[in-house]
Amino acid sequence: GDTILYSASAFAGAEVVKLLLAAGASTRAVQKVMPCMNVLMTACLNSRMDNVQALHEADPTLWQVPHKGGILPFEEAIMVGHPEIADFVLRTYSEELKGLPPGVPRLLDMDGQKGGKLAHSREAMERMRGAPLLQYAVLHNGDAKVVELVLDAGHDPNGDISDKWTNRRKWIPALFMRMLGLS
Repeated sequence: GDTILYSASAFAGAEVVKLLLAAGASTRAVQKVMPCMNVLMTACLNSRMDNVQALHEADPTLWQVPHKGGILPFEEAIMVGHPEIADFVLRTYSEELKGLPPGVPRLLDMDGQKGGKLAHSREAMERMRGAPLLQYAVLHNGDAKVVELVLDAGHDPNGDISDKWTNRRKWIPALFMRMLGLS
């Protein structure tokens, strides 16, 4: 649930985050309110690069936990449209921005929270040539600098993002599929 580490990841410095982690604060708590973010996503959303680094060092696989909408923490940094955090994430976590590796769950399933949409797999991101990151940059804030940074990082503006709409199993919300026992 919402813990003091959420507040620290959003508003305090890395020294405070590290003190809380050393005292046993869990990185694996997920907010109980939509969109059910983890602390790494909160740091990304608030452009706290120092806390992003501290939390990633403390829990190197936390970036693989999407929120209910299927967005991963480093993708959220692109979505918020702040050029500084987008630049930092594109330079520092380029491998993570290629999508989830094979075998990693693509739905939120942690701390009592269940996801409704699938996060992008590495295979899907390769097939779409990284275009979803451009879509996030364009649709959310439309910050020209962020779009430029994503383009400069090699994400293809001609990547086909219709893939998720053309395969019937992909356009049915994942939660509905799980309720029907189809996934």
